[in-house]
Amino acid sequence: MTVRILLATLVLAVGCGDEVIGYAISDTESTVDSEGSEGSGVGDSGAGSSDGTGGSDGTGGVDDALPDWVAIGFLETIAVSFDDGRNWSVVPEPAIEGEQSREGLARGPDRIVIVGGGTTLVSTDGMNWDVYGDALGYARDVAYGNGRFVSVGLGRRAHSTDAVGWVDARNGESEFDFIAITFGDGRFVAVGSDVLGTSVDGETWEMTELTGPKLYSVAYGNGRFVAVGEEGRVLVTSDGMNIDSDSMQDTFFDGVCFFEGEFVAYGGFVARTSTDAVEWREFAVEPAHALGCGPSTIVGIQDDQLNRGDELLSMEPVQSLGVPLHTTRYTGAIE
Repeated sequence: MTVRILLATLVLAVGCGDEVIGYAISDTESTVDSEGSEGSGVGDSGAGSSDGTGGSDGTGGVDDALPDWVAIGFLETIAVSFDDGRNWSVVPEPAIEGEQSREGLARGPDRIVIVGGGTTLVSTDGMNWDVYGDALGYARDVAYGNGRFVSVGLGRRAHSTDAVGWVDARNGESEFDFIAITFGDGRFVAVGSDVLGTSVDGETWEMTELTGPKLYSVAYGNGRFVAVGEEGRVLVTSDGMNIDSDSMQDTFFDGVCFFEGEFVAYGGFVARTSTDAVEWREFAVEPAHALGCGPSTIVGIQDDQLNRGDELLSMEPVQSLGVPLHTTRYTGAIE
């Protein structure tokens, strides 16, 4: 069904005590099916974080037309690959008034979702994007699991089945700062500045206060969540609430992902791998300020350069796009 979405049309719906909020940013034609929307009725539906940072995202191995990889830059840059990272194309930017950030992305069963600030971009083919907005806090990252998207950020906790109508899950709280989220072992785990949060459904949260350097990235694998960040901090938790270990390495970590049975933490010219996030091996690698992990491929970003390999040490330059990028994630079907 094709739905004409009008500029800045505000959508409010109430069901089961939850307020679902979304508004379209641009006058564009949406071709996303509206059935199954979480009470929003705004003409978009659907819904992982095959978030390259680890964790099963429940995409179910569906063979579809979504790209295998998506990379984003802060200011309205989207690049996609349909051949497992070998060739990339910059996608025409959707029409949005003013500059909008691109912070995090996730894949659901039938769509890819990009969040940043107060806007959400939704696509069912990776090439055409619909834009929506809300006022539920500044979004920095998004993950998919248990049938819904969950987005977090600066004063933001929200969930949605379609990434169009978002349910506010802050419960009156706003003094928290999440930077990254992942899904694994049936739960979402989010990390950031002085906070660790976990939720099964994105609605009810267990919040744990932390002290120390910021955590920038989190991944799931081998029965544990591993978060890394400033000053080489590595935090390990098996359930998102109780801390198994909290240590410092002698390097700054930009991020972490889970690749072929090992966590890969990276920063600058150094990457470290570990099966348990306690004992690490260090490698000199091509410089990368972002890595994404797929089922059998790893992709790195250095400014506008994309590198690819089937092993961490075999990454080779594949393409320069001429626009700066900061995040890449695997968005192909998971078998």
